[in-house]
Amino acid sequence: MNRSKRCKVSIDKNRESCSRRWEDLDYNILRVIFNLVSDKDLLCNVTGVCRSWQRACLDLLFWSDPKAKALDFRNLTSSLGIKKETGMVFSEGVDLLRRVWPRIARNILEGEGEDADWGRSLTKIFIPAPLCFVLVDEDLVSMAERTPGVESLILFGSSGITRGGFAKAMVYWRNVTHLGLGERSSSLWKTTMDMEILEEMGKSCPKLATLEIRSSTRLETEAARAIVRSVPKLMTLRLENVKVFKGAIRLIISNSPELKVIEFRSCDLRFENSRLSSDTYRFSFDWTRKGDSEEWCFQYCSALVTDDIEHKVEFPVSDDYDLWIH
Repeated sequence: MNRSKRCKVSIDKNRESCSRRWEDLDYNILRVIFNLVSDKDLLCNVTGVCRSWQRACLDLLFWSDPKAKALDFRNLTSSLGIKKETGMVFSEGVDLLRRVWPRIARNILEGEGEDADWGRSLTKIFIPAPLCFVLVDEDLVSMAERTPGVESLILFGSSGITRGGFAKAMVYWRNVTHLGLGERSSSLWKTTMDMEILEEMGKSCPKLATLEIRSSTRLETEAARAIVRSVPKLMTLRLENVKVFKGAIRLIISNSPELKVIEFRSCDLRFENSRLSSDTYRFSFDWTRKGDSEEWCFQYCSALVTDDIEHKVEFPVSDDYDLWIH
């Protein structure tokens, strides 16, 4: 090959190399580069460039530990500056969440080639409270279709989910043994638990053994009966921020033979025929069943400073607590 031909071949190769598109960069190189970019910029800017960059971003944000077999959307909300667990926030972060959610929801569970069915390996999904601003039935059903192996479903951001949407999703999530529910309404006037969702659990969650409720609503006798009917295999009940009525808890304890533990966290203690002296304090304690006996274990009492800030207070178990558990 003469000199002119060698030069031509070299130039053609250089042109081919220079014409390589950004989206064709090696996947591992993209991950190294994106690891130097803030989570907020990845979500709001980089994911919109092209499909390969989007997949690299989503993998970095949500799948950094494939052994965990969990999809945790808390990374998404914290990256956008939404850290309040109640979901009752109004900030720039919520506006950003509404902007990025459509493409996140559409592509987070997609795969290609050998990875097309990777979602089937997931066993846990965590949907935090702030996702109540964007999560709808279609999103939940889409997740369920791609993740039939889920056993633990934390659905704290559920106010946009209807009973029908919940039922459709649970057709695929028949193996769920641990279910977490959050606020079912963004209305401050919604004070009672959503009976429709509680009743739907009985039809859709045959293996349910652990029920977690994080809500400022009231757990009264009617809701207690629904829990007993819907979760006959209930072993663990976790209540956080709930207004719990003594008679309702007693009904659950008496009619749930497999129940071993009830965990109360920052709960407001109530009686059916009256209220306790103050809304200022929240109590954290545990109930456990040991054979034919039961045990109450006091943890701490919190003073409610504002609607979302509590401080532990140092004093012996109050008369209110003592009266409530006996």
